[in-house]
Amino acid sequence: MADINITHSNGEITIKFKPDRGTVSRSGKTLIVATTSGFVPVEGTDLRISLNVIKPKGS
Repeated sequence: MADINITHSNGEITIKFKPDRGTVSRSGKTLIVATTSGFVPVEGTDLRISLNVIKPKGS
């Protein structure tokens, strides 16, 4: 799975990642192509983000 890079600058949060082929989700219905692997802090803010990027299995 690809890692997600989250940055904060000038009041904007930027999310960057390169999707990979994906890992089958627990349900078996989707592929997870990128994840933060739980909540991660956004540097310079009091925010925390948890994000999974998915696509349908077989696509």
